Amino acid sequence: MAVRRGINWRRFNLRRCGINNTILEVLKKLGLKNIELKLSHAGLIRALLTGFGLSPQEQGKVFDQILDGDIAVLSRLKAKTPDLARLLTPLLGLKGESPGFLCNLKTMFGSNLPEFIPALDNFIGMVDLLTAMGQKYQIDIASGRGFEYYTGIIFQISAGETKLGGGGRYNALIPLMGGENTPASGFALQMNTLMNLIEVPSPAKSENNAALVMVIGNKPDLMKSAYSLTNSLREAGFMVSIQVDNEDKNDFEWIIEINAPAADFVIASRSNKRKLTATTIGDVVNILEGKSGS
Repeated sequence: MAVRRGINWRRFNLRRCGINNTILEVLKKLGLKNIELKLSHAGLIRALLTGFGLSPQEQGKVFDQILDGDIAVLSRLKAKTPDLARLLTPLLGLKGESPGFLCNLKTMFGSNLPEFIPALDNFIGMVDLLTAMGQKYQIDIASGRGFEYYTGIIFQISAGETKLGGGGRYNALIPLMGGENTPASGFALQMNTLMNLIEVPSPAKSENNAALVMVIGNKPDLMKSAYSLTNSLREAGFMVSIQVDNEDKNDFEWIIEINAPAADFVIASRSNKRKLTATTIGDVVNILEGKSGS
C-alpha cells in the first residue's frame, strides 16, 4: 500500500511535535526564509535571580529591567552580592551553538551557584538532542524575557527580524490554575504575522484519507533513533508523529516500533494486519512505499 504524501492539515496535530524539526519544517514548507531558533532556559535565569535573594514575584520584573539596561537595578544587585553579580554579565551575553558551549558554564558557575547545575544539565541534554537531530539553533539566555511563565527550556522562532512564535516547558502552570501537578510544554505561532508573510495557495484536494505513521521509541536510549527515523521519513514525504505517552494508535495506518538494543524497526500495517521487520531507515521507506518484496 503506497502512502499519500504531503501535510494533512485537517489532522495535523502540532501537540505531538513538541520542539523538534516539525515546527520549523512547517514554516519552511510555507516558503519562509532565514528561520532562526533561539534557546534560553528559565531554570538558569531563576537559579541566578534566586541567588540574589529575589522572590518569585520580583524575579520577572527585575530580569526585564536588567535586559532594558536599568543601571539602578544592576547597582543594587552588585552591592548586595558582588561575587554573584560578576556572573550576570557573561551569562546574559552567552551566545553559541553547541552542547560543549554550555558545558563550559559548569566551570564558571559550579562553585559559586551549585543550584544552577541541575537546570544547566537539563539544558545540555536538550541541545544535545537538537544537535543529534541536525537542527540549527542559537543559545541566547537574554531571549528568555517573560521567563516566569516557564520552568525549563524556552524557545523563540523568527524569520529574519520577524518573530513568528515561541514556547517551552511550563510544569508549574496547571497547578497555578488549580489543577494537578502536571508536566507540560507547548508553543504558539502568531498566525496574523504568518498570514502577512506567506502567499496562500488555492485550496488543494482533500487529504482526509492520507495515511499517517506513528513511531514508538519513548525510552531514553531510543529517542535519538526515533527522531532520526521521524526526520528521515518526513524528508521522504511521509506524515509522521512520535507517540506521546499512551496515545491512541487508531488514527494511524502504520505503526513503527523501535526495538532495543539493536534499534531495528518493527512495522505494522493496520489495514492488512501485517508485521514486517527492517534494519535500516531505507528499508522502512521501501516498505511504506510498497517497494519491498517482503
